[in-house]
Amino acid sequence: MELLEHTWGRLLAGGFWMLPILLTGVCMFALVVRYAACIACALRDLKRVENGASRRPEAVWLAELRARYRAWRCGNPDIDAELRAGIEKRYIRNFGTDGRGILLCASLSTLFGLLGTVSGMIASFDAMQTFGAGNTRSMAAGISTALITTQSGLLTGVTGVVCGRFLSRMSARLYGKISAFCRRLESGPAGGGSP
Repeated sequence: MELLEHTWGRLLAGGFWMLPILLTGVCMFALVVRYAACIACALRDLKRVENGASRRPEAVWLAELRARYRAWRCGNPDIDAELRAGIEKRYIRNFGTDGRGILLCASLSTLFGLLGTVSGMIASFDAMQTFGAGNTRSMAAGISTALITTQSGLLTGVTGVVCGRFLSRMSARLYGKISAFCRRLESGPAGGGSP
């Protein structure tokens, strides 16, 4: 309970700019959870196919990928390779493994922290101009706002960059596995034959 009161006091001391920092942090967290879950499910589906787990039916997206590739290929290796690359990219985009949204939220939270810093320093200098150097309470409130928003923006931004890097590594692994899955499809007959 004491920790919640302390955190709430910090949020209030941070002023207006804590709201956009908090909102971008929540959005970033939601994107991280969504992307991580999508990538993990896709990797699990591909691992099941690699291990030959035939007891369970193939995932819908893999069956669709297989059918689309088999239906569209023509037997020309160059054209089929381009077709495979296009289908791979489409499925990678479908999983939302592009971490630009996470990195955008991380950048925005850092910038909101900087804006809070500037606002807090302006408030400190206004207090100093109005009351002189003797009113330390007003100056301290402005400096506190500046430091809290800076800290919050940087913590949110660094967390977003770390999560974005981690997810980009996972998505690169997923891309490689989808690519390997599509290469295995090349051994089947052209023109929509059965798997």
